[in-house]
Amino acid sequence: MSRMIFLLSVVAIAAVPAREEVSKDFSKKFSLAAGQKVSVENKNGDIAVHGVTGSEASIRAFIRVSANDRSLAEQFANAIVVDVTNGATELRIHVKYPERSGSSGFWERIFGGPNLGYSVRLELLLPENSPMQVRNSFGRVEMDEMKGGATVVNSNGDVIVRKGRGTQRLETQFGRMHIDRIAGDVSATNNNGDVIVAEITGNVTARSKFGSMEIQRVSGTLDVENENQSVTASDIGGRTVIGTSFGAVSLVRVKSDVVVRNDNGSIEVTDITGSAEITTKFGKVRFANIGRSLLVRNDNGNVEGYKVGGNATVTSSFGAIQISEVAGDAMLQNDNGAIGLKSANGAAQLRSKFGNIDVSGVRKAVVVTNDNGAIKISDAQAGVTASTKYAGIKLERVTGPVDATNENGEIAVIGLKRTTACDPIRVSTKFGNIRVALPANGDYDLSARTKFGRIHTSVTVAMQGQISPENMTGKIGRGGCELRLINDNGGIDISAAQN
Repeated sequence: MSRMIFLLSVVAIAAVPAREEVSKDFSKKFSLAAGQKVSVENKNGDIAVHGVTGSEASIRAFIRVSANDRSLAEQFANAIVVDVTNGATELRIHVKYPERSGSSGFWERIFGGPNLGYSVRLELLLPENSPMQVRNSFGRVEMDEMKGGATVVNSNGDVIVRKGRGTQRLETQFGRMHIDRIAGDVSATNNNGDVIVAEITGNVTARSKFGSMEIQRVSGTLDVENENQSVTASDIGGRTVIGTSFGAVSLVRVKSDVVVRNDNGSIEVTDITGSAEITTKFGKVRFANIGRSLLVRNDNGNVEGYKVGGNATVTSSFGAIQISEVAGDAMLQNDNGAIGLKSANGAAQLRSKFGNIDVSGVRKAVVVTNDNGAIKISDAQAGVTASTKYAGIKLERVTGPVDATNENGEIAVIGLKRTTACDPIRVSTKFGNIRVALPANGDYDLSARTKFGRIHTSVTVAMQGQISPENMTGKIGRGGCELRLINDNGGIDISAAQN
């Protein structure tokens, strides 16, 4: 068996004949009317277009054919036609190839058939204000200094458009797209290739699959849809919408609202003048300097960021939430992860399961609900409502009413700040101690009771009713503000806050 394989290999290599190449050039010049359209159609070759001043159009074609037989190569080259028609409103350039008869497949290449290879490269110098329509395949399309707008449809080749003006509608597949310095709207579609867009005075719409996208310095709106690759965008002047999957998204410096969606990838959004709406799965979300409101939805990933100019609404699961410096209200929910909030000028509502919650520096009311995690709230300035199970609650330097409920954990209320208003304190738990440090010179109506524990106080209480280690009712100071402490299975300790 090994000897047969060796012999076949030798025969195949020895059977490949030398190739013959034939070249043929074509050139024509025309004078075009102002604004006359130019249409170009080719395949198996590059198209290069350069805009010039004046009315003259120069067309050059470079024909290349190779085959195992020179006469066949010459015959095929002579049969290629560059058909140019200059009509009243349109200049048409169409490269026509002869029909190929017979097979040119695997066995023909092995045993010495014609094995034709051919290409036609077009080089066009056109009046810069001519509208363009280009169709090509298996070759690059390159265009610069054209100011009449263009429609380009290519396949299996790059599309490069530079220094243009007018609306650009560009499409390719299995090739790279590079578009820059365009004064006009741009629509770019690429299947299975990268897209690079820069310095556009206008709006941009971009679509791609299996290729990365990099877009920067767009004066107008941006609409991007990608699949299975990353998107990077920066310095956008208008509303920005980005969607992708299985790739990271980075968006920086947008002077309007943004909407970003990702499936199975991270998102980073920074320096947004308007609002931001962010949605992803299985990826981290990071943000900074959002000018207006923020909305984040994340499944199975962390969310972290700072500086939100309006309200912040964040939901996540199986990942931590850590945000700070919110100018408005903060509404944070996490199903299976921790939540951290530092500094909010509005109210705060936080909810979690199986994760700790840490809140500080909220100027309006704080409401925190946790099912199976600890709660820590500090420097809240307008009251606190907190409830959890199976973990402790700790409140520090809180101003305003306090309502804390725990089913199976300790509650500590430390460093309460006195105000001129009556700020009621209601604390209840089961299977954990209660510790409350009251503000100096506070005035409260005390009602405290426990089971299987004792009540201890280091502040003066004017007792009322029956006195026992498990039940205490009376006035602290002048009384008048509710102080209710209830415990089923733990002690209660009442003290004065340390200044």
